[in-house]
Amino acid sequence: MKRICLIIFSLLLVFVIFARVGENPTVVGRITSIETKDQLTIAKVEVKEIPLNEIPIKVKAGMSVRIIYSIETAQFRLPIGNVLSVEKDGTILVSIDPKLLEKDVQNPKTQEYFKVKELFLVGAEVSISREAT
Repeated sequence: MKRICLIIFSLLLVFVIFARVGENPTVVGRITSIETKDQLTIAKVEVKEIPLNEIPIKVKAGMSVRIIYSIETAQFRLPIGNVLSVEKDGTILVSIDPKLLEKDVQNPKTQEYFKVKELFLVGAEVSISREAT
């Protein structure tokens, strides 16, 4: 009986460990404001799907921020900057890299080129993850 309990406990432990490995590390939010001061552009991002107390746990300074560009069912994530900090109210401050906003991107449907800055607007959806920009 003890052996069966030990095996069941071990299986549960392994299951919990592997369940965490597949967890989605990406946090999705929306840009609520954009400010430019002394050639530094800072965007404020708000996340609704995560409880306020979990945001500082899941989002850390230096994480990559990408703007989400959707065409029908396809999603493209274009890098725009990195997380500066997370405020006490859960707002995420993002440092925007102007070089990334000037990158040309081709619309795969129309084959036309546009700049990432055309998508960089208040209300735009962004993803925050540990991936490099």
